[in-house]
Amino acid sequence: MVKKVLGLFVFFTLTGLSFSAGYFVYAHFNPKFADLTPEEMYSTITQDRALAIKLAEKRGDYKCCIEPPCTMCYDGPTKWNYNQPGKCFCDDFIARGEEPCPQCKKGVCSSTNHEDSKNSPYCLINQTNSSKINNN
Repeated sequence: MVKKVLGLFVFFTLTGLSFSAGYFVYAHFNPKFADLTPEEMYSTITQDRALAIKLAEKRGDYKCCIEPPCTMCYDGPTKWNYNQPGKCFCDDFIARGEEPCPQCKKGVCSSTNHEDSKNSPYCLINQTNSSKINNN
């Protein structure tokens, strides 16, 4: 009987110690978000969002037209994600000859790798509108 009690005591003591050690290791490497500096918070958020976008791309829910992908579509409901935050369908808009989100538009229209994209209708339309605004 004493051996059983002693065995249970040792078992629970070791189990408790391992859980405590595990918690302290976890807490050290994963501090609470509220305890982070503003710079660390920003870094954490942007890294987590980048991972979430990559996962959404793998699922087929993020069809961005620029690299790295836009973040505007991920962050909130827009017409470019059909009001579904976490998704992007800018390539669908481009395929239909419509403007993608402002972030994608800036990336596509300023791209030096794709001269064709600079002459796409949505890039030219805005250049025309800009020149009309500047002349008035």
